[in-house]
Amino acid sequence: MTGTKEQEDLLASQKRERVKARWGMLRQALLGSTQNNNNKHSMNSFSGFHVLDRTIIQDDVDIGAREEKEAPPPQQWDFVQNAYTSKDEKKIQFITREVRQQHHSTSESSMKSRVDALLSHRINNGVDNTGNVRVWDAEATLAGFLLSALLTEEFIEVDTTGTEAEDLTKLEDLRSRIKSALLTNDEGCRLEKCNILELGAGQAGLAGLALAEATSSVSAMKPIELFLTDGHPKCVENNRYCAGLIRGRDDVNIHTKLLLWDSSDKGAEECRCINRESHKSNMLELDQSFLDN
Repeated sequence: MTGTKEQEDLLASQKRERVKARWGMLRQALLGSTQNNNNKHSMNSFSGFHVLDRTIIQDDVDIGAREEKEAPPPQQWDFVQNAYTSKDEKKIQFITREVRQQHHSTSESSMKSRVDALLSHRINNGVDNTGNVRVWDAEATLAGFLLSALLTEEFIEVDTTGTEAEDLTKLEDLRSRIKSALLTNDEGCRLEKCNILELGAGQAGLAGLALAEATSSVSAMKPIELFLTDGHPKCVENNRYCAGLIRGRDDVNIHTKLLLWDSSDKGAEECRCINRESHKSNMLELDQSFLDN
């Protein structure tokens, strides 16, 4: 009986801790606080895998020609140098423009803009502001994985059996298929192009842009038709800007599109629920349409 009571008290205490932590995170979001309080319930408690070397560079750095000639407000954006270096010192790097992390402010205008961002899903077909908050580590990890496959890096040989061996075999097969899709057998004849569709690209589209930039270094790559898509108009706008910073080959075309994953009457709800069967059906139809074209 005593053990049950202690267990119930422990669960209740953990619940109170989670609730307090989440209210604290909401407060920080409203105030624009970027302080690191080591909150284990926050995604900031994980620093990332660091597959890409990502460094903020100076605003006045030469970022090359781009479609937009006007300079962005310096207080709003950072330019980030993304670099991937293979084991044999092959290097691919490119620049993206990303939202600068907010500083603590309690002014009425700052508070209003943060509330608007938190509630942006109400006016954007159910698509929240997640992609505009930061560039998530999953995006950088995917970009690094694609570049590692492209640069023919091999995994460190490990003695694996059972499920681990099966997973490694599947991963090697995926890398092989990525290379087959991106590389041509005849560098002198690039008639076949590679269509790339990135869904939920966020504010910087790292995975797609990494491959577009790679064409300037990997001569065997096919011509690329890249589509960066997201459900939030601000993400699409910044993807368009970032696309202008890429120095890929002339046979690389980058398109930025607003794409909601479901256009039905319930699209506002469906596009945020990846486990729903109707959502899966819509995604399959979208994938098939892209492949057919």
